[in-house]
Amino acid sequence: MPPSTGVHGRRILRSSPSLSSLASSLSSLSLYTTTTSKTQWGPGSLAGKAILAMGKATLRGAERVVIFKRMTTIQAHLPCYDERVDVDTSVMDIIFDDLLELSRPELYPDSVRIWAMELILTQIASFHTAYLIACLSNWLFDDLILLISELISISMFCRCGFLEPRLAHAYTAALPGGCHPLGPCIAFISEVAAQNETTYEATIASKFFDFVLLSASRQYGDPDVSHSLLRAFGVLSTSPWELNDFWKINLEQYWAFEHPPSLEDVVQHIDKTSPQTWLIVEAHFLQREASDMLRLATSDKYPLHQGRSVTDVNYPNLKDFSLALGAPPIPIQKVLDAGAASSCALWHFFRCVAFGGDVRTLMAENLTHHLHRTKVSLFSRMIYWLLHNTRESRSVQMQELCERIGGPRKLNSAITTFLFNLTESDPASKYALIDAIIVLVIPLLTPEMKSWAVHEDLFRRSHFFPSLKLRPSYAKATLRLFGVIRENALASVMGEPGSRSSRDIADVLEPIFNGLAAETH
Repeated sequence: MPPSTGVHGRRILRSSPSLSSLASSLSSLSLYTTTTSKTQWGPGSLAGKAILAMGKATLRGAERVVIFKRMTTIQAHLPCYDERVDVDTSVMDIIFDDLLELSRPELYPDSVRIWAMELILTQIASFHTAYLIACLSNWLFDDLILLISELISISMFCRCGFLEPRLAHAYTAALPGGCHPLGPCIAFISEVAAQNETTYEATIASKFFDFVLLSASRQYGDPDVSHSLLRAFGVLSTSPWELNDFWKINLEQYWAFEHPPSLEDVVQHIDKTSPQTWLIVEAHFLQREASDMLRLATSDKYPLHQGRSVTDVNYPNLKDFSLALGAPPIPIQKVLDAGAASSCALWHFFRCVAFGGDVRTLMAENLTHHLHRTKVSLFSRMIYWLLHNTRESRSVQMQELCERIGGPRKLNSAITTFLFNLTESDPASKYALIDAIIVLVIPLLTPEMKSWAVHEDLFRRSHFFPSLKLRPSYAKATLRLFGVIRENALASVMGEPGSRSSRDIADVLEPIFNGLAAETH
């Protein structure tokens, strides 16, 4: 049974309370009664001052116990189906108010926030959202934007391997059989937008309209998704009177005509006049997650050193770059270290860069916190994906990426330009990028180039002691290789000198190296 409209309003404490005021707030709660071991932890006990006061306070001791008990009580009442008639709607209103409060980012420990989000995502994925929608109708504008933006990301990327695993699993596990991940999220956000002016404006500000257009352009062939998209467009295009101009401003980005369009009209117009718009829109959504992608790609928990690096025992021989022309494409997930989270995160960051995402400053700041060898590993993987006839380049996703941006040459140009610009923002990364190129060459060098000496040189540079102040300079064997690359003769010193495979690899690596060398000198 849907909740009543008299939902408790959601207030937000903007300043951190003192510990004494926090203790005072808690002391008045029946929740803290300890006269009997059988005390019942009633629903809604935290809906007053305590749950608000704890928002930014340090949660430890008794405060953590209170929140844990509250979450345990909330979980015992969920999932809650909209059709249930055996529940007290006022109690459920309070439970969902508290659940949403505990899901707020940066105000509660991840252990609490993720737990709360898991329960919320389960409700959304199973289409039982009446109580959530009623509670959100009283949320503040900024908080609605944060939540809706996160829901959009989860529905888009829950199967991409780089999101928080517990959230991705909670959402996908609760989906009805055969249901596409986009369907429940689009349906839910549409209903939230329809509640009032604040929810509508926050939904538009969260780029939900762009999300709807992008999803419609992909033609998933799922009738439920199609229905949800049409419903979403209908809600957005019938804006509250006071926000009609706000809607028109957003629509005019994609539709310059006076007459109101259908969803299909807008999608077809973009396809015909500016198909690159889709890349810009997708880059925006990828860019939202770029910080987490980089954090995961450089995480000690999920090291990226395996694959395309000096220590990779499975690095392919030159013959492996000449796959049979008839070899069928394979999913990228099978060649990204068997789907390791770090590789998946870096792959989608790579896509963001290819689509034109503005992530240079973000990556430069991220790299300042990492060792030289971590930078080398990161760069070598990104450059490796540009090489022709590797398993990665023959994957379905890589072929689709090249097709969408105009072919391998444009992909190479986009990534190379990004790397060059990055080294301008972070000069220390310049030598890491040079070393990354050499890392890719080492396993392919002919014996006379003394690959073992070059390998030893790079290992020494990657593991130098910071107390030495300056990174060791390059040894003779490495400098000799530099000279070969500067003369555009790299193909003559790799596995099968002069072969097509050697030339293809050199065509990718030489321009990057020589561009960096020119800047260095």
